[in-house]
Amino acid sequence: LRPVSTQNENDFTDNNFQKDTPDRDTLLMKKYFYDFWAKRNSDNPKEEWLKYREEVIKVNKKWGNVFRKGYDTDRGRVYLQYGPPDIMVESTDDPTAKPYEIWEYYKLKDRTNKIPEQTYKKFLFYEPNQGNNEYVLLHSDVKGEISDPRWQMMLYQRSYLSTDIDDINAPG
Repeated sequence: LRPVSTQNENDFTDNNFQKDTPDRDTLLMKKYFYDFWAKRNSDNPKEEWLKYREEVIKVNKKWGNVFRKGYDTDRGRVYLQYGPPDIMVESTDDPTAKPYEIWEYYKLKDRTNKIPEQTYKKFLFYEPNQGNNEYVLLHSDVKGEISDPRWQMMLYQRSYLSTDIDDINAPG
C-alpha cells in the first residue's frame, strides 16, 4: 500500500505493523486494510483493492528483480502512485550514457493526493549498476520528487567525469 498511502498512513503502518513484532494485532490490520480501501471507494472497497492488486502484479512482473519486488522499485512506485506515463522513452544503446528511461505525463494526478495535479511533467530513471534491471529515479520536475541539477553528469559519467563540483552539464 505504501506507493498510494499518505505520509500519515505510512507512519501508522510503520508504527503498528512491523514484520518482526510477534504480537501484531491481526484484527487491527484487517480493519486498517478495509478502511484504507473504503476511504478510496466507499461504495466498493473490494473492487478498488482488486484494481490496485492487478496493477501491483503488473509492476512486479515488469520491474521486479532478484533484489526487490516491482512495487518496491522507483519505477514501480512512480507507476503505482501516478499511473502509466503518456510517453515512455527508453535508451539502452547510447555508448556515452548509462541505460535510462524518460517518462512523461501530460496530466499528472497523484493517487495519494499529496500534491495537486500538475501538467507536462517528467521522470528520468537510469541504471547505475548495469545488469540487474534496477533503474533508479535520477531526476524529476514533479513537486516532492527527486530533483538533481547534476543529473546530466550522473547519466553521462561513462564518457565525462568532472572533478568540478559546480559542473552540472555534460559536454555535447
